[in-house]
Amino acid sequence: MQVTVPNNLANQLYVYTDQDSIMALIAPSGWVCQADYKADGSGGVSVYPGGEVSLPHIGAGATAQAVVASQTGGCAGCAVLQACPLFATAATAYQGVFSKPCPTTRPSSEAVVPISGSTVSFSDPPGTSGNGIPSGGAYPAHGVMTYHPQPNASSWLDTCTLPSSEQPICTIALNRFIASYGST
Repeated sequence: MQVTVPNNLANQLYVYTDQDSIMALIAPSGWVCQADYKADGSGGVSVYPGGEVSLPHIGAGATAQAVVASQTGGCAGCAVLQACPLFATAATAYQGVFSKPCPTTRPSSEAVVPISGSTVSFSDPPGTSGNGIPSGGAYPAHGVMTYHPQPNASSWLDTCTLPSSEQPICTIALNRFIASYGST
C-alpha cells in the first residue's frame, strides 16, 4: 500500500496491517504490529515499540507509545458502548438497548471536535484516561472515532499516543484512518 506523506517523514513511517488487510494503520517504522479479531468481526490492530506492552488504558506517568485502532464488527452493542461517551445518538441507543445510561463518561479535560455527523476527533492530555486507547500516560493521546447507527450500528476508533514532538506522525496516521474508515 502506498500512502502520500511529507518527504521528511517518508523514511520514518510504515503501513501496518493484519493478515487479511481488514485494517491498515500508519505508525513509526520498526515497531511491532499485533492484530486480534473475534468471531463477530470486532477487533483491531495495535502498533507499538518492541518490548512495550501498552494496549488498554495506562496509568498516569507511564510512557507508553502506540497507534491502536479497533472496530466493532457485527456487534451493535459494542458499537453503542464504544461510541456513547462521544455521540449523543449512541448514548440514546445504549439507553434503549441496555435500559441504563452509558457506563462511560467523557473526562472534562478531554477535548472533542466534530469532524462530521459520524466522526469526531478527540485529545486526552497527559495523565487523562479518556476515550483514547491507550491514554492516561505521560504523552497526549489524540484520536478519532466514528459512529454509524444504520443499517447496523458500527464504530471505529483510532488513537495515536506519542510525545508532543512527534505530533506530525499522529496527524498523518489519524487523517489516513479517517480517509479509510470515516464513512465505513
